[in-house]
Amino acid sequence: MNRLLALAPALLLLGCPEPPKVNRCIGAIADLEDLYRWDPQRGGEGPGDPFQLLVAAEPTDSVPSLIQALTNTNPTKIDDGIHPPVVVAEVAFQALLAIFSMNAKEFERDGVLIRKSETNPIYALILDKPDIRIRLQNRFRRLATEREWLGQ
Repeated sequence: MNRLLALAPALLLLGCPEPPKVNRCIGAIADLEDLYRWDPQRGGEGPGDPFQLLVAAEPTDSVPSLIQALTNTNPTKIDDGIHPPVVVAEVAFQALLAIFSMNAKEFERDGVLIRKSETNPIYALILDKPDIRIRLQNRFRRLATEREWLGQ
């Protein structure tokens, strides 16, 4: 018992290790399904602000998970009753555009359709085919590798 008491101050100084940031980004990807609103300036809004966490994280932590999420067609709770429900892949694409400081028009050759009449960007972009999402994954992988945001 005395040994345990003697070790207590040393254990307190060590503290708890911070969870890996990559794990937080993976969790945030899962939480994208809970987004319930899309603000044209702030992006996705929902419990814990997973969209903002992913965009603000170090690209080496968030970009690999976001690239993987480009094929995730699970619906979010963003549904205005007019458009089809927004899927995780569409939110991941918006996050990647923000992180890479790119415009969706740069991806029209990859098959991304842009509705010019939409004022809310989440409804303006259409990634409705699996081959489009795969092309986006490949392109973002190349871009991330060039910026050294992906491991070799």
